[in-house]
Amino acid sequence: MTSKGWISVADRLPELSPSVARVTALVIVNDAALLADGEPGFVDIATYWRDKSVWTITCRSIDRTVSDRPVRVTHWMLLPDPPTLD
Repeated sequence: MTSKGWISVADRLPELSPSVARVTALVIVNDAALLADGEPGFVDIATYWRDKSVWTITCRSIDRTVSDRPVRVTHWMLLPDPPTLD
């Protein structure tokens, strides 16, 4: 079901062409590993990886190491294409 542009992952996942491995979207993360008891889900930017059928968020540690963390997503919407730089 869609609501104001949000698409439920229960209804569908992003459709990617064979030449595209991933897509970045605005998502609602509802992952118990990241939420305190009773805390609602939160909005973040995540990447959907077609070949693994997994959503990840990118985290940067204080030492500047970067890692992709798999997360549970309930809803998503595609981000607009970025502007072209002159």
